[in-house]
Amino acid sequence: MSDEAGFSRRYAWYVVILLTAAYAVALLDRIVISLLIEPIKQQFGLSDSGVALLSGAAFGLCYSIMALPFGWLADRANRRWIVTFGIASWSIATALCGVARSFTGLFAARVAVGIGEASLNPSASSIIADLFSGPARAKAYGVFVAGTSFGTGAAFLLGGAAIDAADAVRAHGGALLADFATWQIVFLLTSLPGLLVAALFVATVREPKRRERDTTTASPPLLPFLRANKGAVASVIIGLCCNLTSVYALIAWYPVVLIRVHGWSQSDAGYALGVIGPPAALVGAIGSGWLIARVNAAGRKDAALLVAIVASVIYGAMLVLSGLVADANLSLVFYFLGSLCSNSFSAAAFSALAQLAPNELRGRLTGLYTLMIGLVSLNLGPVSVGLFSDYVFGEQRLNLSFAATVALDSLLASVILLAGRGPYRRSVGAT
Repeated sequence: MSDEAGFSRRYAWYVVILLTAAYAVALLDRIVISLLIEPIKQQFGLSDSGVALLSGAAFGLCYSIMALPFGWLADRANRRWIVTFGIASWSIATALCGVARSFTGLFAARVAVGIGEASLNPSASSIIADLFSGPARAKAYGVFVAGTSFGTGAAFLLGGAAIDAADAVRAHGGALLADFATWQIVFLLTSLPGLLVAALFVATVREPKRRERDTTTASPPLLPFLRANKGAVASVIIGLCCNLTSVYALIAWYPVVLIRVHGWSQSDAGYALGVIGPPAALVGAIGSGWLIARVNAAGRKDAALLVAIVASVIYGAMLVLSGLVADANLSLVFYFLGSLCSNSFSAAAFSALAQLAPNELRGRLTGLYTLMIGLVSLNLGPVSVGLFSDYVFGEQRLNLSFAATVALDSLLASVILLAGRGPYRRSVGAT
């Protein structure tokens, strides 16, 4: 069975699954550093806010800066090649993290990871919008966002396994790996899956025909669209970026809370989070896409925002509790409950932006969203916790720094998204 895009429904879902795998690899390469913060901090003599630059600013600045150029390309060029280039380049950059011998070298390699990963969201969002229409599009975005669950799980599980296997890998590597630290070997091992996904993507995916595109006029400029829909666009991008700020604080620092505050080993923390968090986030990612589609079909044009608001309240409450309780096992229970909502934010963002923007602007609007994620979420999430730790609560009460960051971000996100419902309904009602 084929649809109006010219592809079978089975093939369309195959492409979504492959894009989901790419998203998973991106998260793997992006966040495995959270398990390695303590040894990196010790090797280079860094403070909490200093090491947060590696997980936040080093990656986030170039990730954000390159989002708009890649969004511009996604609206004009072959998205299949953009995605392939991006996956291969960030995988190679992750390997370069593993051969870094200085803070400067590691910082530069993390910058390169950010540049490569900036290519994925604008092109993937645009491809999915051209493969699906109507309610199926929100469902497809939900599956795509599930890649963050797989990537987070892989980062924690494979990271923990790589830490345990580092000695054996070092022994088999002989003189080549003899003086490599464990954290360096982990980076080398986690760089490999992306190269396989890149090869599969270029070999099996075809560039889809662009849907709903006005071919009679030149591609419209972005700024007039933003001015005409400023309330809707601002509420979606800023509100959901606040949510993702708390998510990146969780990714960067919750493993360290288990290690530093609760006394767990790096590998034990990795295994526990890899088993507990991703299944919950996977259910939330797919479930939120289906829920948005269902609420939208019931006539609620602001379905994506409504789902994001409810998810924000639940996520904030659960993760604050996970940071405040003294028992590690109870903390993990609240972590699990909060993770049920963690992927709802990205699913809501992709669905809302695709609903707002015409085909000719989807890549650039998603690029603008990615820019804000990089400038705000990826930087402020990890760095806020580090600053609270260094200047307010102290290193040994990292759990309080984490809880404070999540509480502030979730509250701000809920207020912004509530205020944006009216402008959003007016904008989508006019299209």
